[in-house]
Amino acid sequence: MSTTTRSQLSLWQQLVKVALEQPTSAFPSTVLSKACDRVIDTVASALASASVGEGLMASRVVQTEGSAGPASIWASKGKTASAALACLANGTLAHAVEYDDTHALSTLHPGVVIVPAALAVGQEVNASGPDVLAAVTIGYEIASRLAALVPGKFQRQGFQPTAVLGIFGATAAVCRLKRVSLQSATHAGGIAGSLTGGLMEYLADGSDVKQLHAGWVAQGAVRAVQFAEGGLTGPRTVLEGEKGVFQAFISQSIDPLAAVAGYGDDWRGVDAATKLYPACYGVHAVIDAWHLVRAQHGLGREDLPNIKRITGLVPEFFRQLVCEPLAHKRAPRTVYEARFSLPYVLARAIVDGHVDLHSFLPERVADPALAPVMQKIDYETADFRTFPGEFPGGVRVEMSDGRVFEATVEYNPGGPSMPASGAQLEQKLLAVSERFSDSGAGRALIESMRMLCQPGSVLHGFSSSMARIGAAEHDLNSAST
Repeated sequence: MSTTTRSQLSLWQQLVKVALEQPTSAFPSTVLSKACDRVIDTVASALASASVGEGLMASRVVQTEGSAGPASIWASKGKTASAALACLANGTLAHAVEYDDTHALSTLHPGVVIVPAALAVGQEVNASGPDVLAAVTIGYEIASRLAALVPGKFQRQGFQPTAVLGIFGATAAVCRLKRVSLQSATHAGGIAGSLTGGLMEYLADGSDVKQLHAGWVAQGAVRAVQFAEGGLTGPRTVLEGEKGVFQAFISQSIDPLAAVAGYGDDWRGVDAATKLYPACYGVHAVIDAWHLVRAQHGLGREDLPNIKRITGLVPEFFRQLVCEPLAHKRAPRTVYEARFSLPYVLARAIVDGHVDLHSFLPERVADPALAPVMQKIDYETADFRTFPGEFPGGVRVEMSDGRVFEATVEYNPGGPSMPASGAQLEQKLLAVSERFSDSGAGRALIESMRMLCQPGSVLHGFSSSMARIGAAEHDLNSAST
């Protein structure tokens, strides 16, 4: 896009114009393969939620109030809905247990907004697999580029960037799949700005409303395009305008040129980090650092009586997310609060030797035996040379006899510099799908998603494979909540 043309278009128009015009054949196969990994990881996160009965509220609402449609409701044994309502159900489910991917620089969770929207609309319009993956790539790129303009600033003002900015990536993906005009896409982005939001006040008491942020704005992306095609108009300067998203939410001016530098050629958004633990990413490197100390010095649960203090080392950015207020973090009141508690997650790693989905079952969070361990856990903020491009952390263990052991993890597994392998992503999905599906259903689902890279492939295989997977809570006649 020429400089002259760019100067005539708003930032949103520049972003969505490429989304509409870039042919699928112009996306490198390596990029589409990474987009496929993002799809698998997001679906795996959703199935993980369903396997422990979390995040199903939106699915129940959709099934009660909606009707059948072209899009799959994930983990529901084949139930379907309109694309918009499927986004509400699936985005919420995928975000429920904090197992979803994260863009490192911005700490945005792109997958739980963009993947549900791309798959649902892809099913609606019978898009090819590569077209769906190109739409996912576009969505990740736009959301991550916007969030990277102001890393951490939305969180500091009390807003979750996943909700505030993720909708724009999803809206661009929907516009591309529905092949709307630039005029309609312009209005869709302007409308999306009025449908966004997402407060971080859930941290005050461990409420689990955060999971709804993803489903709500994924649905909003589909609705924004529907409204635009129906004739509703929206401001073209929704992003950089005087009362646009960045000024309204965080009183921040942005440089549109920085947002579009290399856009259309440099696809880095799909290099999002994969979570290997179902908890806030701010504690992952602390867990890994503990495992290093344990391995190097032979420490274990039996050494707890001889441990005086354990200090988690985190970047300042994560202090309010996982460390403060310390009294609450040492005694989490809810499962959701436990996922954002450094003392709880580290204590579980020390006592159990691992952290997984079962670490956050209600009875485990309420385990009184963990309380004295959490009381020994403190934190310090530290400067890490790899932050914010990575998710570093560390741990210091002080023994009663005066010995001190310390380890730092600058590049944690699953992060940008140590990405999860395809086999790890597949195992993440298989481990949870086997809990509530017939034998082979998880493998069939993975194969259907891997097939999306193939020219001429469509989403029928995904639809039929997902129909084999379902949690008991999706039976509305027997649901108790």
